[in-house]
Amino acid sequence: MGPRFLTAGIDLQALELSIEVNGAARQHSSTELMIFPVAQIVAYLTQRFPLAPGDWVLTGTPAGVERLSPGDTVAASLRQLGGDGGALSEAAWRVVAGPEIDLDAWRHPDPWVAS
Repeated sequence: MGPRFLTAGIDLQALELSIEVNGAARQHSSTELMIFPVAQIVAYLTQRFPLAPGDWVLTGTPAGVERLSPGDTVAASLRQLGGDGGALSEAAWRVVAGPEIDLDAWRHPDPWVAS
């Protein structure tokens, strides 16, 4: 998922996530659009689970989810909104193989209810 970065001095509510597939923009969003603030999510989790350095908290995905196929190249970057434009974290990977997944079968009919 890319190199670790320190969060000191970073506004966690002003992070921009961009994902490209085969060089084309696929997803673009910001933590400022999240329903719950990042700090609230982390506080909730740490009351229930121990978090260690290097742990990732995955919260869902922005609009733009589509199927990936073997051979696709995926690139992701995380930047500070209003920052100098440099990436805080970047990663790229190639889809090797895997079963075709019907994404519609994974979607809950009510997006506000966890399945």
